[in-house]
Amino acid sequence: MEAVQPLRQDRVAKWRNLILQDALDERAHFELGREYLRAGMYLEAAAEFRRCVELNPEFIAAWMHLAEAYRHVGVEKEAQAALATAAELKKKRSHA
Repeated sequence: MEAVQPLRQDRVAKWRNLILQDALDERAHFELGREYLRAGMYLEAAAEFRRCVELNPEFIAAWMHLAEAYRHVGVEKEAQAALATAAELKKKRSHA
């Protein structure tokens, strides 16, 4: 597990601004979630990754990061479900 790093306000501002311009930008939600995850802001990270998978249910990396955020906040059942979704998507993609 990576060590918690200070929140990079410049990066957070960049991704928030992109979301303000286009709330449906799944990549911006994903990257903002990653910034929160790096900073140990796990609830905020989970919210961004959840929004990302709402926008694109086949975004495997977002499901995996969501599982990590869920684990950090102690919701193992949800973490396992997110990992299972990621695994199923990987399996489906490999058979395509």
